[in-house]
Amino acid sequence: LFGAGSALALLAPGIALKLLGTLIVTAAIVRLFLIGHDACHGSFFGQARLNSIFGRIAFLPSMTAFSLWEVGHNTAHHGFNNLKGRDQVWAPYSKAEFDALPPLRKALERLYRSGLGWGAYYLVEMWWKKLFFASKKEIGASRRKYWLDSLLVTAGAAVWIAIVAYAAYRTGQSFFLLVSLAFVVPFLLWNGVIGFVVHLHHTNPQIA
Repeated sequence: LFGAGSALALLAPGIALKLLGTLIVTAAIVRLFLIGHDACHGSFFGQARLNSIFGRIAFLPSMTAFSLWEVGHNTAHHGFNNLKGRDQVWAPYSKAEFDALPPLRKALERLYRSGLGWGAYYLVEMWWKKLFFASKKEIGASRRKYWLDSLLVTAGAAVWIAIVAYAAYRTGQSFFLLVSLAFVVPFLLWNGVIGFVVHLHHTNPQIA
């Protein structure tokens, strides 16, 4: 599905078909992430090694570092579900905490929780800070496997972009158009989908 959508976005003659390819790529990223998620829980295969290998492969299109997802999701989220200070996703501010924020941060928090900013929240607060070359300050630890998995994700993205560049060169199309439709837009749409799902899993008045 990922390959077919990519081929459509890269090689289809009209923009409508290319956009269809973009949506298919996005759907494939979501599906592959679910496989990676289950493998990270050790539940996709019966063998831990297979879960580790194929989980990392499945996470490549969403550019998610396997070991960083494991510590943030399996350990922090499932181990301390919605416990402020341990499960860091969508942790609410008290009135006093929110009032003490700088104006720019207040505006950002309002955007994140507006319904329009769920994808932006996941992209910035989760993926960029905690799932891709995460610092010790963000996740409380710095381990070799976190860096290796982040490097693997970077290499996967580089190969992905190189394929797009090659397709643009061979077909005489705009590289910027193709990299937008086959890489950038699907990744941003993926962030919107997962941001929406994660918001639903963490935000409800009954959680308190």
